[in-house]
Amino acid sequence: MRAVLLLFACALWGCQADTGGPVESSPVVSDTAQPADQAAASAPETLVGEWRVGSVDGQPIDLPHGIAMIITEDRIMVNSGCVNLGWSYRYANGELHAESQPQASCRRAYFREEEGLIGALAGAASVHRTEANGIEIAGSANSITLFSQ
Repeated sequence: MRAVLLLFACALWGCQADTGGPVESSPVVSDTAQPADQAAASAPETLVGEWRVGSVDGQPIDLPHGIAMIITEDRIMVNSGCVNLGWSYRYANGELHAESQPQASCRRAYFREEEGLIGALAGAASVHRTEANGIEIAGSANSITLFSQ
């Protein structure tokens, strides 16, 4: 179904009239001085949305439940089973700076994946688009890869 929609969109794009003027575009990612698989994500526009945490430190999530992340223009909210986590954040010069915010949540020990996620958002973190069209957030201790839901 997605392939049909993509072909339809491409067909419509090819039918657009040429206005003869300059074409303005707003790239989703910047590829300056970085390999294609590590292009810096233009945030927060690229980050805003609903995400599935696909991996922590390159290892797939191996839990009986998924980890969901919602990113708004200034907040990050995570749900992992009964655990809810939250941060306020700002994005400047290719770095995401997140500050933990209290959230109503259950009381249990964190799984390794949840600890890695917290570590990825601690301190300044770089944000990059991956070859698989995911978003990698890499902090000083850990990294996470997000995929859109």
